[in-house]
Amino acid sequence: MITLKKRIVTILMVVIWGITAILLFNTTHSKGIFSILFSGIFINVLLAVYYSCLGQRIVSLRDWLSR
Repeated sequence: MITLKKRIVTILMVVIWGITAILLFNTTHSKGIFSILFSGIFINVLLAVYYSCLGQRIVSLRDWLSR
Protein backbone atom coordinates (compact mmCIF):
# COMPACT_ATOMS: atom_id res chain seq x y z
CA MET A 1 0.00 0.00 0.00
CA ILE A 2 2.86 2.37 0.78
CA THR A 3 4.49 1.78 -2.60
CA LEU A 4 1.18 2.57 -4.32
CA LYS A 5 0.90 5.82 -2.37
CA LYS A 6 4.49 6.70 -3.25
CA ARG A 7 3.83 6.10 -6.93
CA ILE A 8 0.70 8.25 -6.83
CA VAL A 9 2.54 11.07 -5.04
CA THR A 10 5.38 10.88 -7.58
CA ILE A 11 2.93 11.09 -10.48
CA LEU A 12 1.18 14.03 -8.81
CA MET A 13 4.50 15.84 -8.39
CA VAL A 14 5.32 15.44 -12.07
CA VAL A 15 1.82 16.58 -13.07
CA ILE A 16 2.13 19.66 -10.81
CA TRP A 17 5.45 20.59 -12.46
CA GLY A 18 3.84 20.18 -15.88
CA ILE A 19 0.84 22.33 -15.00
CA THR A 20 3.14 24.94 -13.45
CA ALA A 21 5.27 25.04 -16.61
CA ILE A 22 2.25 25.37 -18.90
CA LEU A 23 0.82 28.19 -16.82
CA LEU A 24 4.20 29.96 -16.67
CA PHE A 25 4.52 30.00 -20.45
CA ASN A 26 1.09 31.58 -20.82
CA THR A 27 1.55 34.29 -18.19
CA THR A 28 3.04 37.66 -19.08
CA HIS A 29 2.78 39.65 -15.85
CA SER A 30 5.62 39.29 -13.33
CA LYS A 31 3.29 38.99 -10.32
CA GLY A 32 1.42 36.19 -12.05
CA ILE A 33 4.66 34.37 -12.85
CA PHE A 34 5.82 34.70 -9.26
CA SER A 35 2.55 33.49 -7.77
CA ILE A 36 2.28 30.51 -10.15
CA LEU A 37 5.88 29.51 -9.53
CA PHE A 38 5.56 29.91 -5.76
CA SER A 39 2.32 27.91 -5.70
CA GLY A 40 3.80 25.07 -7.76
CA ILE A 41 6.91 24.88 -5.60
CA PHE A 42 4.86 25.04 -2.40
CA ILE A 43 2.58 22.19 -3.48
CA ASN A 44 5.57 20.08 -4.52
CA VAL A 45 7.32 20.71 -1.21
CA LEU A 46 4.20 19.58 0.65
CA LEU A 47 4.01 16.45 -1.49
CA ALA A 48 7.73 15.78 -0.92
CA VAL A 49 7.29 16.03 2.86
CA TYR A 50 4.32 13.65 2.66
CA TYR A 51 6.36 11.27 0.47
CA SER A 52 9.21 11.21 2.96
CA CYS A 53 6.82 10.52 5.85
CA LEU A 54 5.06 7.60 4.18
CA GLY A 55 7.49 4.83 5.05
CA GLN A 56 8.20 5.77 8.64
CA ARG A 57 6.50 6.97 11.78
CA ILE A 58 7.90 10.31 12.78
CA VAL A 59 7.66 11.45 16.38
CA SER A 60 9.19 14.89 16.03
CA LEU A 61 10.66 17.24 13.47
CA ARG A 62 14.14 16.55 14.85
CA ASP A 63 13.74 12.82 14.10
CA TRP A 64 12.55 13.58 10.57
CA LEU A 65 15.49 15.92 9.88
CA SER A 66 18.04 13.46 11.25
CA ARG A 67 16.98 10.67 8.86
